[in-house]
Amino acid sequence: MKKYLGPIGVAIITAIPIALWYIYASSEPLFSNGPVMLRTAGRVAGIAGMSLFSINLILAARYKFLEKYFNGLPSMYVKHHIIGSVAFILILFHPVFLASQFLSVSVEAAAQFLIPSFERFALLIGMFAIATMIASLVFTYYASISYPKWRATHRFLGLAFFFATWHVFIIPSDVSNFAPLMWYMIALIIAGMFSFIYRSLLARYLVPKYLYIVEKVTKLNDSITEISLSPAQRPMPFRAGQFAFVRFSAPNISSEPHPFSIVSGVSDAADTEINIAVKNLGDFTSRVKDIPSGSLARLEGAYGRLALMGDPGRDQIWIAGGIGVTPFVGMARSIRPGDKRRIDFYYSVRNEKEAVYIEDFHDTAARAKGFRIFQSYSDTEGHVTAKKIGKISSGITGKEIFICGPVPMMKSLRSEFRELGVPNSQIHTEEFSLK
Repeated sequence: MKKYLGPIGVAIITAIPIALWYIYASSEPLFSNGPVMLRTAGRVAGIAGMSLFSINLILAARYKFLEKYFNGLPSMYVKHHIIGSVAFILILFHPVFLASQFLSVSVEAAAQFLIPSFERFALLIGMFAIATMIASLVFTYYASISYPKWRATHRFLGLAFFFATWHVFIIPSDVSNFAPLMWYMIALIIAGMFSFIYRSLLARYLVPKYLYIVEKVTKLNDSITEISLSPAQRPMPFRAGQFAFVRFSAPNISSEPHPFSIVSGVSDAADTEINIAVKNLGDFTSRVKDIPSGSLARLEGAYGRLALMGDPGRDQIWIAGGIGVTPFVGMARSIRPGDKRRIDFYYSVRNEKEAVYIEDFHDTAARAKGFRIFQSYSDTEGHVTAKKIGKISSGITGKEIFICGPVPMMKSLRSEFRELGVPNSQIHTEEFSLK
């Protein structure tokens, strides 16, 4: 139930200002005719859009205490993208609805409403906010640019939020005319602005980091590298299956943080060393293999709740596709000999060369009788399916199913398991992506 509290909280936080607005405006005719309904829609869209915009900046701050209410940071990022899109649509349609109320007079009257000028400064600022949001979201969703440039352009959302806030409080409106609504919006906007400053402008100084030293860089195959890190100061606490954002200080690599899976098990925490796995997916990750020993790394986290999802006492099915194996490495390394669960691990890769960490899983199978390994090579055997898994594992009823791999694979398998009668609450997936 806790994992649903986040979305429920978002809905409540957004509904409160709309309820306050209704208390203030209920004495007016709100739905008496078309123009009045359009005006009502515009007023509600503006309040709801600004509320969701504030919430979106809060979610983007990666506060660790919020993870458990959204079923992990990856899930929270998915909600962040959805909420951002809804906020944008509402803010965009706020002036459109307000202008449309004048269509009953003339098209020219409606168009005149949307034309900003210095004489109508509040409207001009509002249009700046919308234009800045459009530019930022175009880069976010459609532009093919490097991550550092994308990250820089994403900060324009903060500028859009500033313009939108300015617009809210200088234009005569429901917010400025009703004190309870005004103070609620002030509190929510301050929370959003603080979160933006905390994460985007002052993260280097305010966000807790753990300083590590690169001890060893091991190339596991042509595309995957493992990096061993030892703490230079206090170690970062973590659980099996989690990931961290890592920023390297090395001459051959850029300094922006990227998320990497921790492949150490909880038993390794006593040794304080952390191992992370990196797949070559672009310019940044292709250079990781050349990071010299002794380089510094700053870790933020750890994040992720994959190992905590579902009922820990039930039998489980793990399904890994490609680099999606990495969360399961730490989870497998953490299994103790006395563990009574039956865990079937399905490892799907294109060919045998891609099956990194397979020795670790065989070590786990050797010490834990309930752990079984099933390898699948898509080049010769095709893709793994829910039906195949159900036959091999002697049924899937009542089992917790964990899937990590390419997004199409996870969506396809979830759909297949649902068709076979597995409740959605027993199917757990995790992906992390900054974009």
